[in-house]
Amino acid sequence: MKHIILSLSILMFGLQLSAQNEQADAIFKNITHTYTLHADGSIDYTQSKELKLLTHRSFNRMYGETFIIYNPDYQELKINESYTIMDNGIRVVTPSNAFNKVLPRYAAKSAAHNQLIEMVVTHTGLEVGASIFLDYTLHTKKGSLPYLMEEVLLPQGSPCEQVDVIVNVPKGVTLNHKTLQIRTAPEINTQGAITSYHWKFNGLDAMPDEGFQLASRSFFPRILFSTAKDMYSTTSWFMKNPNFSYQLNDAIKTTIDNYCKDAESELKKMRQLQKLVVNDINLSRVPLVDMAYNFRNPNDVWQSNTATEFEKALLLTAIYNHFDINARVVGLVPNRLYDSKIGLLQHMVSYLVQVNPKDEAQYYLRVDRLNKTNEKYMLAPYTIVELNRDAESLRAYTIKQEVAGIEVKGSISLDNDHKISGEADVKLTAALNPCFDYVKNMKKAVGILPTLKADSILDSSSNEYKTNISLLFDHAKGPKKQEDVFFWPVPETANGIGHWGFNRLHKDRTTALQLRSPVKESYEYQMDIPEGYYVLNNEVEIEEKSEVGDVKISIRKKKNSLHITRSIMIHKQLIPETEYQDFRTLMNLWNLSLYKEVLLKKNN
Repeated sequence: MKHIILSLSILMFGLQLSAQNEQADAIFKNITHTYTLHADGSIDYTQSKELKLLTHRSFNRMYGETFIIYNPDYQELKINESYTIMDNGIRVVTPSNAFNKVLPRYAAKSAAHNQLIEMVVTHTGLEVGASIFLDYTLHTKKGSLPYLMEEVLLPQGSPCEQVDVIVNVPKGVTLNHKTLQIRTAPEINTQGAITSYHWKFNGLDAMPDEGFQLASRSFFPRILFSTAKDMYSTTSWFMKNPNFSYQLNDAIKTTIDNYCKDAESELKKMRQLQKLVVNDINLSRVPLVDMAYNFRNPNDVWQSNTATEFEKALLLTAIYNHFDINARVVGLVPNRLYDSKIGLLQHMVSYLVQVNPKDEAQYYLRVDRLNKTNEKYMLAPYTIVELNRDAESLRAYTIKQEVAGIEVKGSISLDNDHKISGEADVKLTAALNPCFDYVKNMKKAVGILPTLKADSILDSSSNEYKTNISLLFDHAKGPKKQEDVFFWPVPETANGIGHWGFNRLHKDRTTALQLRSPVKESYEYQMDIPEGYYVLNNEVEIEEKSEVGDVKISIRKKKNSLHITRSIMIHKQLIPETEYQDFRTLMNLWNLSLYKEVLLKKNN
């Protein structure tokens, strides 16, 4: 129904409000969100805020402007009040030229969404100690939405002293509601023809800006509410749109028939058609809520060459069905937010295509980029909602998390010309199995160990869960020389946990950390060294264990050989903040270059 984007740079604090106030750039003295469902079905949303500025950064970089996005096709915006009280008490009313309408950036390349408006409110009279006051109403016309359905994320980028959420509905209308991560019940009052629900919150911490957070920041306090009976009611309404269709015109059918006429298998055809939709149809990031959940049919999407994620998923599903490949669109809802008794379409944060080929396992495919692996191995944090207009009930389910695996065993030799020969066996499973890289050509697997590129493949097999590869090295590129020392990085795959962005982890963390999946990764190499060289590395036997997982590193030397084993196991996909230090210890040890590189020196 609405999107409000505050121009801010979110702070990194997990302290109590009193301590936050001392360090904060600004403080919200109060924010009030008021939702009113009228008897005719129209909806008013009013936001009122008072923001105290405490630093120059607060108004130069963070809160100098407020951005309000709306759709004039069915919404009207009214600014009720906008002014600043300066530190000396002078009231500065926001002038008319401080209100400017622009096109939202995410709608810039989509003609179908060029009617959207972003109202930029430039606040004036700003200084340290000043307070910004803004009050506006967004009116949604009757007939635009069948229900009042919203969520309110309570924390902001700065501490909030007081937050009020008020929901008004006609007397007799049931409001299904729920608070998450915070225990506060609403005050419920009925006066005349209106029933009012009022939640009050005091002393809310700022929202920390930490990477690898749960999907949709679903661990932060929020309120969910809807006048829909349940999730099935909202999805049924959504799918009643006549544009929810898998029909393709003859021109599209001819084009796609020619496009994949040489595909040798159903899987190759699937991959080729996904590539067509991903690469040739531009992706629009406009959320469906901005369009009152309206969308275009596959034929119009094809003609326009630009589509939202849902529209691309609908198009790809229609294309698959044309080739008798069973497919349907599914929506993803973060597990912590899903509640079948509360009908909220906003919680579908992404859309995929579920594909059920005749002779293959079930696949989940993206439409914003090409899959490397079956997406289902990354879906454990989500509830999957099937969008099937013929279903008589809602089908929603979760997928069991699989441990992603990498196992490499190699035996290699270094010759006097500093070239490497030998063999290695590589096994990749679940989320770390880039099966789609090998759909057309397994020869791509020669580069699975980037620092030790193979010359050929001795044997291989691949399916959607597991890939096995046997590599042959024949005078592959060897160690790099710096002065009189040779540096040889212990070969590892490019998709292991060491490449997930955990190389620099902050000392402290206040929120849970989410991995793409649990992981079990191991490398074992027997390395023969030519006469006249010796190893500078010390022998080590290291094992670090915790509730999160373990890391084992072993370096053993003999006269002309070196045996190296490295393994890491992270048992959990979700690392609570209480176990973050254990995770950080394991990752810092795993990424330590001292144990990831072999150092050789030639005898004088």
